[in-house]
Formats: sequence, C-alpha cells, structure tokens
Amino acid sequence: MSQPLYQVVYDEIIKRIVDGRYPPGNMLPSEFDLGAELGVSQGTARKALTELEKKKIVERRQGRGT
Repeated sequence: MSQPLYQVVYDEIIKRIVDGRYPPGNMLPSEFDLGAELGVSQGTARKALTELEKKKIVERRQGRGT
C-alpha cells in the first residue's frame, strides 16, 4: 500500500530541511508555492505542514508563515 500524498510531501520537506535547502530559522515557501513545486494541491501541502507542526519540526505563525 502506498503512502498518502501528504506523507510524501511531509517526507520531502524533512529531506529538504536535512539537506540544508530549508535551513533552521528560515521561512519555508508558502503552502501555494510548496504545492506548485511538488505538484500537489495547496491543501495537501497544508496537511503536510500541519503534521510537521504537530511534531514540532516547524513553527507556524498566523500571517507570517512557516
């Protein structure tokens, strides 16, 4: 059984954090831009970011970004 699409996006974001493309303390791309980069909907990108936030891997701030 394959992973849900948001999990694929989640894993890709983790990979980009680890390899330095998204350094600690820097803003991530917007949900819209992330979705466009990875070929998924904004909602799928949002779900992945929400899961990352739950695990305290990223911090999201209303009106400021992730």
